[in-house]
Amino acid sequence: MAKGKVEVNVDCCKGCEYCITACKSQCLALSGKTELNRYSFRYVMVVNDKCTSCGLCAKMCPEQGIRVCRQ
Repeated sequence: MAKGKVEVNVDCCKGCEYCITACKSQCLALSGKTELNRYSFRYVMVVNDKCTSCGLCAKMCPEQGIRVCRQ
């Protein structure tokens, strides 16, 4: 399987968690209650390097704030 890298535009994220639900590799998680973006939303963070570059997280993001690159 191809390995990927997820890039999240933190300021686009509204914390809807659609990408977290879509990620079968469990690479993403919501930030802590004290970690907020500039619009005061909790945001998605990359929590491991198990990305398979499937791109489901990017497709699910309504704000188009996620980019997946193959490594």
